[in-house]
Parts: sequence; structure tokens; C-alpha cells
Amino acid sequence: MALPLSETDKIKIKGGEITRITLNNLSMMHHPMHLHGYYFRVINENGERSPLKHTVSVPPMQKVTIEFYNEEYGDWFFHCHILYHMKGGMARVISYDTPRDERMADYPIKKLVNETDQYYSWGVAQLGSNFSEARTHFK
Repeated sequence: MALPLSETDKIKIKGGEITRITLNNLSMMHHPMHLHGYYFRVINENGERSPLKHTVSVPPMQKVTIEFYNEEYGDWFFHCHILYHMKGGMARVISYDTPRDERMADYPIKKLVNETDQYYSWGVAQLGSNFSEARTHFK
């Protein structure tokens, strides 16, 4: 069960270390996971030559392990790039043990939390005949 961002703890990390995260997809959908502010290695059979990415697709019923060097500071958003997954709770904040950057005072975490605690719906309507077609997308 996914929890909204407002009901979760931040993922705490320390500067100067390597963080390794294993993403375990127990669903039947792909999840393109994105970490803001970083490129991470996708650990695979290539070892030191594992690919460097900022978004990785986690296939259905599979595990993907990523790792990155903790060289930034502050709070960084980690989420699924499928909007309704992110809005449904597939999002976390990775946070350093450093004080919040004063330049971010106008962008409190509470604002981000409020944006993720909203309902989201999406649909497609399609109508067609022999020689014409009309489509609309709505959310």
C-alpha cells in the first residue's frame, strides 16, 4: 500500500558516502524511477561499467539496484515518472543531514506535500466513423 508523501519519513543519507537502493517492483506495471539532482549507477553484470542514468525503468516483478555518491546537500525528490503513480504515493524525499538551503525558503516541503495529496484522474474518449476520427484527452 502506497502512502502519501505527507505520511512518510524522509530517506536520510550522509554526505561523502555511497547510497545503494534496491527497487523491488511487485506490480505488473513498469515504473520509471527518477532521482532529481543525481546520476546514479544501475548495478548490473557489467560491474564498474554499469550504466549511469537519472531515470531507470523497473520492470514488472523485477528488482533493480542503483547506487550514487552522496555529494549534494539538502532535499532531493525521488519518484515514479508515471504521474498517477507519483500522485498516488510513489514518491519520497532523499535528505542530507545538512541544514535547509536558505534560498529554498519560498519553496517549503509542505507545498510539495500538498501537491501530492490531491486526487488525480485521467481518461480518453474516442469517436470514429469511416472517414473521420475525433479524440480528446482529459484529466
